[in-house]
Amino acid sequence: MAYVVQELRRIVNVESYCFFPGCAFTLFTGLYDLMDRKLPFELDSDVIPMSKVPTTEGTITEEMAEFYNEKLGQYSGMENGSLYNTSRVIEDRYTELVERITNKKSFAIGPVNPVQIAIGPVNPAQ
Repeated sequence: MAYVVQELRRIVNVESYCFFPGCAFTLFTGLYDLMDRKLPFELDSDVIPMSKVPTTEGTITEEMAEFYNEKLGQYSGMENGSLYNTSRVIEDRYTELVERITNKKSFAIGPVNPVQIAIGPVNPAQ
């Protein structure tokens, strides 16, 4: 499918988007680490205290990081924006920060992997 992505740029009025299976927070922390923890713009420290933003260590597995670097990295820059497995209700702040850092559109389309919430007792014996 990689050849399809490369050829999309030649078609008039076509946009492509990269699906990021993680959340916007994970992508933000990764970008923030790549930028040596310095953003090209000022943040309201009352909203997000930058001293409290964790590193990417522990946010994704090593296998996931390798996959992102290998598969997504080679076509980075060809997309018009990104799709995230998140909800703007939950991660609006980080989705907007990723948009500001990348200067590309971001869409929260999740949760793609919904979790069923149990109503009532969790233990059937209760």
